[in-house]
Amino acid sequence: MDITTRWVDAPGDGKSMPVYVAEPSEASKFPALVYFHIGLGLNEQHQAMVRRLASMGFVVAAPELFYRLGPHLIFEPTPDREARDLAMASLSDWGLIGDARTALNLLKENPRVDGMRIGTIGFCIGGRISILAASVHSDIRATVAAYATELRHTGHPLARPIDVSELVGGLNGPLLHLSGEHDSLCTPDIVKYLATVMRDHNKPFEYEIYSDCGHAFFDEDIPQRPGYFGFHEASCTAGWERSVQFLTAHLK
Repeated sequence: MDITTRWVDAPGDGKSMPVYVAEPSEASKFPALVYFHIGLGLNEQHQAMVRRLASMGFVVAAPELFYRLGPHLIFEPTPDREARDLAMASLSDWGLIGDARTALNLLKENPRVDGMRIGTIGFCIGGRISILAASVHSDIRATVAAYATELRHTGHPLARPIDVSELVGGLNGPLLHLSGEHDSLCTPDIVKYLATVMRDHNKPFEYEIYSDCGHAFFDEDIPQRPGYFGFHEASCTAGWERSVQFLTAHLK
């Protein structure tokens, strides 16, 4: 499916928030997604993933979450974490909830979006934000989170004090979680704990824990290294198929 892309400056927290928007070219109504990027920023890899979702028939809005420190901040997956940690510290739960609302409003104002068919998708810290947003904003109908970090205890308790698992009772649609068996940042035990909490709240939950991979297995620009961190082709392929199947079932 042919698509168009553009950058939009949306009203943010004291300054403009850049939002990358990709949508089908066809003049019709489509389901939509708010896309939450990884801790490295909305880099070219994740912009390509936004475009891929648009080519499958979704209008996608991906806000740049580090905009409070400056526009278009991108980091490399290197051992030097000082700049990345500063960017991560700029994210507060209350600010992120507001950022998600801004992206949702942007989608709802788009004449090509069916406002009753909006979901979220996120990766890494974006996976946590995807669940956080869907737990607070009732107009989110389906949620995908891949290897969501900080689901329980966060690295920045003052800025992000919320235990996301305690909010899932507010979800207004099903949740799909994807992760790897060797992920030290989103362990199988945490995913199974989330499954228990979802069951206790009587919320529909599906999950996959893929073998032979760890964190960031969707990221083709990060070769897998010792510790199973990085791209894993089989899990990436399976994860894409599972995500699209889930989103199609609940939003199309």
